Amino acid sequence: MVKSPVEWFIGICRALAITPSTLPSPTKLVGYFEKLSQVPFSPPNVGGWPVDQSWLSSASAQYRVSFATSIIAEADLSKLEAVSSVRRPAYLADLLGVVEWSTRTAYAMRGVRDNPQRLLVTAVCSPEYVVSQ
Repeated sequence: MVKSPVEWFIGICRALAITPSTLPSPTKLVGYFEKLSQVPFSPPNVGGWPVDQSWLSSASAQYRVSFATSIIAEADLSKLEAVSSVRRPAYLADLLGVVEWSTRTAYAMRGVRDNPQRLLVTAVCSPEYVVSQ
C-alpha cells in the first residue's frame, strides 16, 4: 500500500522526533498537504480520500521532495551525522523501518551519503519508504 501524505508525514515526524505543532509555519504545512491533495480534516467527500496509487504521480513526487526538505530542515540530524557515511543507509533503513533498499535506491544514496540532509530526503522519498511493506 502506498502511504497517504499524512501517513508519510507522520512517519517522518515520528522517526525524527519532530512535533508537528512546533514546525515554524502551519500555513506552509497546510500548503504542502493541499499540493498532495490530503488536507487533514478536509476530505473531498464523505467517502474520504483516495487510496494507494492515487498518491503516486510525478507531481506528487516533486512535492514530496520539497515537503521532505522542509521537514528535515527542522530536524536534529546529529545522530545521523555521528554515523559513518558508509553506514548511514543501513542506519536510515532501521530508523525508517525499511527492510532493504533496492539496488537503484542504494545507488542514489551512495551519491549523497556524505550529506545527511540530502541522504535523508532521498530515503524518505524512496519507493521503499513511500510504499508500506
